[in-house]
Amino acid sequence: MDKTIMKIFDTALLGIASLGLVSCGATRLQAPAVSSDEPRKMDEVLIGGPVRGLPPAVVYRVDGSCADLVPVTLGADGALVSYPAPGDLSDTQRPLPLVGGWYLDRRGITDNSVLTTYTYSEYASMPSAPSPSELLRHISRECRITSIVQLPFAVSEAIADTVRVNNLIKDGFPGCEIVRMDRGK
Repeated sequence: MDKTIMKIFDTALLGIASLGLVSCGATRLQAPAVSSDEPRKMDEVLIGGPVRGLPPAVVYRVDGSCADLVPVTLGADGALVSYPAPGDLSDTQRPLPLVGGWYLDRRGITDNSVLTTYTYSEYASMPSAPSPSELLRHISRECRITSIVQLPFAVSEAIADTVRVNNLIKDGFPGCEIVRMDRGK
């Protein structure tokens, strides 16, 4: 009799466990409908369609003639977060000059980027990247990124059509996301 009760108990337990597994299956989520008159984030919009994972183009200004200095990215705590390997720097990584002292970024400028005292040529000729502490010692005190604007299309499109980018600059950046703007420039 005890064996019969144990079999019933085992069967019932197995059934309950099976129901639990089935009920924990993946739930299909449906994206909410977005009306065309709602504002959308910059990374969700591209003239002609969604960005599809390509980084948006960024233009920026610097103090003085500092555009040839290599940028690095710091964390909120001031620690070095990102920096290039010397072999990563080539002419295709240098910023492209635009109208009004603006530059098209090809390195990944963010609001946490700062300029080092190394030029692109100096840095690219190094046999290896400086240590993080050495890079921190080489952050420029005189040169800073003064303005950053995210454009509503991918960097590849901006590189291919700098006339379009220059027109956005001349028109005051309509449809762009102002990340930082030094109005004195």
